[in-house]
Amino acid sequence: MRNPLRRLSALILGTAVAVSLAACGSEGADDIAEVSDGAAFPVTLDHAYGTERIDEKPERIVDLTYGSALEPFIALGEAPVAANSIGDLSNLPWLGNRVSWPMEEGLREDTEKVASLDPDLIIVNDIDKADWEKLENIAPTLVIRTEDDKSTWHTFLPVVAAATGNKDKVEAIEKSYNDQVRSFQEEHVGVNELTYNSGAMTRGFIYAGNNVFQDIGIDMESGQKSKENGDSISDENISLLQGDILVIFDPLGKRSELEGKPAFKALPAVKNDSVIWQDKPMGFALSTAPGPLSLKWLTDKIAPQVQSAIVAHE
Repeated sequence: MRNPLRRLSALILGTAVAVSLAACGSEGADDIAEVSDGAAFPVTLDHAYGTERIDEKPERIVDLTYGSALEPFIALGEAPVAANSIGDLSNLPWLGNRVSWPMEEGLREDTEKVASLDPDLIIVNDIDKADWEKLENIAPTLVIRTEDDKSTWHTFLPVVAAATGNKDKVEAIEKSYNDQVRSFQEEHVGVNELTYNSGAMTRGFIYAGNNVFQDIGIDMESGQKSKENGDSISDENISLLQGDILVIFDPLGKRSELEGKPAFKALPAVKNDSVIWQDKPMGFALSTAPGPLSLKWLTDKIAPQVQSAIVAHE
């Protein structure tokens, strides 16, 4: 199948149905919306910079996200022709060998390479309009923006599903995820009363959110809520980390130095044995590429610290 997508200038087909995903970020980004007459195709997708009509199922999708669409593709039983690399796939052990397509290093920035793949649809997140126009000259390109309070897979799943004719699978995938959340909450009664801080030890402690905790009912600590991802805390202010759980990514090997500081030892999460030292796989499951397939793996890893925080909170 070649060139199955045609631009929709003004016409919107049929009756508006599910998929309405709030946009955030750059000026002029519209909501993602899908309009159809009930059949899988044609389908019309409105995105951040325009509208695309898909007349037939695309055969050569290129995924240029930073992992946001990875698990949605797998959960839907679909495969792009290629995707932007997110690093060593051994850091996603819950996927096993289910990634059957090439993950190309630097593909997102290499428009010539993208063009050589002869795509009939490109999916990407958070690019500016000038970069979108370059990709749009290659193939119809959906720019998907995500909500700050939701893991990105929640936003990408219905869009990938609509683009591939799999809208009927979305409800079951979401239900399976929600059932896992409910099971974890039942096993750890009181989890929804906890708060967390999370960040990385680079130039001091750098705030970094992870929305999977929000999904399972653990709220971001109020002090961190007032900050932006990337804001830093000096050593003198480490006492500001008052969450019941503390998640730390330590790429520079500063753990022993941090653990030796009296202010760190006095933190609630440290005293309650609820500090989670995040390795690379956990980082992918929490924030880089979370999805409907990684939750059980992740909750098994963090269960001891969560339970310690619950006991201390009682």
